[in-house]
Amino acid sequence: MHHCLCIPEILHTIFSLCTRPTNAATAVVCKQWSEESLNVLWYQVDELEPLLRLFGELEDVSTGQNHDYRFKHGLTHKAWLRFQNVYQRRIRVLGTINDAIDFYHCLGSLGRIRSSGPLLPNLRDMKWEIIDGQSQTEVYGEIFMNDTVESLEFLCYQPNPIKDFESLFSCVSARMPHLTSLKLFLYPCMEYHASLLILVQDLPKLTELIIPPFPDLSPILKGISDLPLSRLDVFELDGSDYAEPVTIIDLTGLCEGSNGLKNLTVLQLYSSFSAALEIFLEPRNLKDIRVVSFDPASAREVRELISRIAQTCMQVEELSFSYLNTTTELINELKSSPADLVSFDDLQPLLPYTRIRRFSLKTACPLSLGDSDIERLAQSWPSLRYLYLSPLPGIILPETPQKLSLRCLLHLAVHCPKIDNLYLYLDAEHLAFRLINNSAQVTRFLSQILPPKVSLTWGCDDKNPEWEDTNLISPEIGSKWRERWERVAEFLPEMSQMRIDLKGKA
Repeated sequence: MHHCLCIPEILHTIFSLCTRPTNAATAVVCKQWSEESLNVLWYQVDELEPLLRLFGELEDVSTGQNHDYRFKHGLTHKAWLRFQNVYQRRIRVLGTINDAIDFYHCLGSLGRIRSSGPLLPNLRDMKWEIIDGQSQTEVYGEIFMNDTVESLEFLCYQPNPIKDFESLFSCVSARMPHLTSLKLFLYPCMEYHASLLILVQDLPKLTELIIPPFPDLSPILKGISDLPLSRLDVFELDGSDYAEPVTIIDLTGLCEGSNGLKNLTVLQLYSSFSAALEIFLEPRNLKDIRVVSFDPASAREVRELISRIAQTCMQVEELSFSYLNTTTELINELKSSPADLVSFDDLQPLLPYTRIRRFSLKTACPLSLGDSDIERLAQSWPSLRYLYLSPLPGIILPETPQKLSLRCLLHLAVHCPKIDNLYLYLDAEHLAFRLINNSAQVTRFLSQILPPKVSLTWGCDDKNPEWEDTNLISPEIGSKWRERWERVAEFLPEMSQMRIDLKGKA
């Protein structure tokens, strides 16, 4: 055997690239290979069954739909010692565990027979999901909790509070006092409010926090203002798990001398734009700001929020504004109400911030932007890598005051050399609901500025449509317009390669 294959670091790198069956095989080659193979195999455990099978054979004794696993021959002290000597210290990540209820009796047996001290003494990252909101979750989860855990992710989208959640939260702070990351993907039941705040305040090393979108976020924001948080995410639930966004944020009355959330560099909010405004009443050190509402914000709300951010967040590098509601009802509402358009003037306050590398703005109506506006934007943001300017609006307005043409791509190509993701609503281009009369001409133009392997998309994604009923916006999106863009996509790579080849021969 080559001596390189005896170096643990090299072995670990190689085995990290192998499949589980391969590592299971390499684990029996020799003792040294076995050590590194087992380290890789058991670094992360995503299901309880393979973990519990290390202690003995399991059998399902259930008589109904739900599983009920037991140790077929009981759990012996010898089995525990084998686990302790061979596997216990290898496991670093546990998650996402969502089947604990199926192994209730097995976990109980394990809790009774194990030695004192942590079950998994080197555990660093733990993820736990509760399917049944009434389950006594601490019975399942606390057996794995210990003071080496640095990151905890907890999921339960049931609209009813978890049974004994006060005990669960208390257990988390007592057993995992050194948490630096706490992600609580919970339904925003008001019953959680006080206990959640106590939990967070009992974790002095916390730097990352994800919490539910409580209607009034003010008490929690005030309560966590002295923590060294660098990232705060108030998440949005999706689909059938829909919850109302945050509607009240009031930071008046923060204690004198408090950090006042000044350590935050990343903020993600599921809230109304009017509520989000209250975050930006004083200078912030935020670099990454994302605000998601349920209904589309009006042009006035977008204008006010951008203006406020420009005044208070001098270090901003990434900005995203969007909404969730894409129903048929909204499309009909857009057709029956006057157009409410965001213009370049609304974006102008952000132009001085030359470090912006990501900007995303999703509105229900098309933006009122012209090619010259994109030129100024591109000149102002030379570090731009991602630009999303409402490419899929819910209504088509033929008489939009200003429109983007293919020529605006030239400005981005010249002034933003790092850009690699571009989403625009154009008269005849990329990701747009627009009719092109001459596919060949569009293909020829794009081949002069795009590399051969560029990914070109248009209209709506059939598998994950942006809107509930795209045909209501225009029946031609999925028919005539699609056919013409398909022709562009078919010939664009070849024409782009021809341009490169001809340039190389010149």
